[in-house]
Amino acid sequence: EICNEPYFEGVSDDWQAHVARTIADTERNLPNKHLVAQNIANNQKKVDKLTPGVSILNFHYARPPETVAMNYAHNVAIGDDETGFDGKEDVHYRTEGWDFVLAGGATYNNLDYSFTPKTPGGTLSEFKSPGGGSARLRRSLGALKKFMDGLDFVHMKPMNAVVKGGRAAVAIGQPSRSGSAARSGQISIRVLGQEGKAYALYLHGGTSAELKLDLPAGKYQAEWIDPRTGEVGKSEAIEHGGGERTFTSPDYTQDIALRIVARAGQP
Repeated sequence: EICNEPYFEGVSDDWQAHVARTIADTERNLPNKHLVAQNIANNQKKVDKLTPGVSILNFHYARPPETVAMNYAHNVAIGDDETGFDGKEDVHYRTEGWDFVLAGGATYNNLDYSFTPKTPGGTLSEFKSPGGGSARLRRSLGALKKFMDGLDFVHMKPMNAVVKGGRAAVAIGQPSRSGSAARSGQISIRVLGQEGKAYALYLHGGTSAELKLDLPAGKYQAEWIDPRTGEVGKSEAIEHGGGERTFTSPDYTQDIALRIVARAGQP
C-alpha cells in the first residue's frame, strides 16, 4: 500500500502517483511483481480515474459495501482494509466481512483488538478499544474463507438480479441494512454468480426467508450455511427446469449464507 489514509494527512495525488511509478520502474525486470494498493477513502468514494500502476483500491469502514458497485467497472481488486468503531460485538465485523466479499469485494482486513503483548494468542475479552476481536470472530471469518474457497469465485460477479422476490420473517427490533443489495422484506441480500454454474448469497437480517431465484435449467446442489461456523444447516439436490424457483432457509439468527453449485456432469 502506498500510504495509509492519505486523505487525513494532506498527501497529494501526485506524490502517490510518483510512488506507484517508482515501484513499477523498480520491479519492471523482476520475475515477481507486487500488487500495489492505494487507500482511497473511509466508507466509500467513486474513483474517476485509476492511478497508473495501482491494482487494489482500499477503503476503510466500508459498510454497507456501496463502494464496490461504485468502482467495480475499473476491474481491479477492491478491499475493505480496516474495521472498527461499531462496538466490540462479533456481529458487526462478521456481517461486514461477509457482506463486503459477497458484494464482490476482494479483500477484508479486520482490526482485532483481542491481541495484545500480554495476550498474543488473541484471548483478551475486556478492552476499551474502538472495535472488536475474538476467537469466535476469527472462526467466522475462517468460515467465510472456506465458503469462498468452495467456489470458482474469480469467474463470479455481482448478480443481485437473480432474486425475483420472496418473503422474510424479521425479528422484532432487528434493523434492516441500507445499501443497494437485492431486497426481500427487510433482509439485505448479496449475490455473486456465474450463470448456470454457481451462485453465492448472503442474507443479513431476519430469522428465516423464502427466496424466488431465477436460474437456468440444470442440476444443482444447494447448501444453507451458518456464517458463524461454516456448518451446513440444510442441503438439497435440485433438478431445475429453468426460471423461478423458491429456496426456503432454515431458521437462523442475524445472518445466513446460501451456496448453489451445478452438480458434476453439468455442461
